[in-house]
Amino acid sequence: GIVQANDLSTIAHTSGAFTINAGGKYILNHSLANGTTTFNGVESFAATSTFEYQNLGAGGFISAITYGNLIWNSSSTARTFPAAITINGNLDINAGTLNFVATVAKTLTIGGNLTIAGGTFYLLNGPDGSADDAVLTVNNLTISSGNLYLNNDNGNWSADASLNVNGNFIMSGGLLDMIPTNAATSTNCYAYLNLYGDFTWSGGTLKRTNNTAVG
Repeated sequence: GIVQANDLSTIAHTSGAFTINAGGKYILNHSLANGTTTFNGVESFAATSTFEYQNLGAGGFISAITYGNLIWNSSSTARTFPAAITINGNLDINAGTLNFVATVAKTLTIGGNLTIAGGTFYLLNGPDGSADDAVLTVNNLTISSGNLYLNNDNGNWSADASLNVNGNFIMSGGLLDMIPTNAATSTNCYAYLNLYGDFTWSGGTLKRTNNTAVG
């Protein structure tokens, strides 16, 4: 079944559990703080469950917990992945802006696929050169709309971004920008797309330079 929270709700007492069983879905659809309300106890989300962030305002954030499938569908305020996060299923970007790395280096392997169907996903998006390396590994990559930027670090000429796709890459629309922001001024700023399966292209835009490695 599906549960949608359109207002601030306390899901579990600090000694209780917030559980989403296999096939279940929870939609957080309000702009209020969620840290001590939605994630107030112990979270247990099945690998085939789904948690969706919608309308996440200034007081909300992405909780550093273990998810099954995770959907980002919030166009109100850009957010960045926490340092400690686990995704056992798929990651879908449908609206808004989401950063994988903004300041602190991060390496993550998700259990499923990465799908960009809208919005903007930055693998590395560092303000004023503050970011460090970003490494994300997924099964399959699909882009049908929206934008995927690999390395948008603004000033740190040694920061690299790597997207490892163990399966196939299908692109039918949207934008994949593999041009590192500082590629024109530094040879130490790279973006890597490591594809181990097949690439199928039927639409959309690909951008790359000599500072992009595609293999």
